[in-house]
Amino acid sequence: DPEHRYKSGKFKGLTLRERLLASKVESPSGCWEWSESRFDNGYGSINYKDSKRYGAHRVSAEVFLLEDTRGKTVRHSCDNRLCINPDHLVVGTPADNSADMTRKMRQAWGEKNNGAKLTAQDVKSLRILASYLPCVTLASIYGLCPAHTKRIIDRKAWSNL
Repeated sequence: DPEHRYKSGKFKGLTLRERLLASKVESPSGCWEWSESRFDNGYGSINYKDSKRYGAHRVSAEVFLLEDTRGKTVRHSCDNRLCINPDHLVVGTPADNSADMTRKMRQAWGEKNNGAKLTAQDVKSLRILASYLPCVTLASIYGLCPAHTKRIIDRKAWSNL
């Protein structure tokens, strides 16, 4: 509710819209950076309604874009987690968010992927050894399944190397 008014604290009497505007710092890039509390993941947080913490960018999208963000993602076109500028916010689906992440090359590739069992050097070595050893043997050596080992050898997995 954009007309929600704070009843106590330093924002007493302000509407939610006024509270958001009072807690932003404009950057040269046009971002409105949230200057108050943050979640551990770096996104701004705001206490609202029932005193629960909400993402400041999500609340900004609801207030300024008049969008219901429940069950949706709110993305930053500027890639600045602290930005609450409605011109930089896009409401969409989790699939939209994944596509955006892929397009901007922000997904965890190779060794940066927490689930990766191999290093880049392992992959290079595995591909060299593929000329001498069967795929099943290589899979056993590297602790992989044979199908995935074959995908690595054929450059369908770890294709960036």
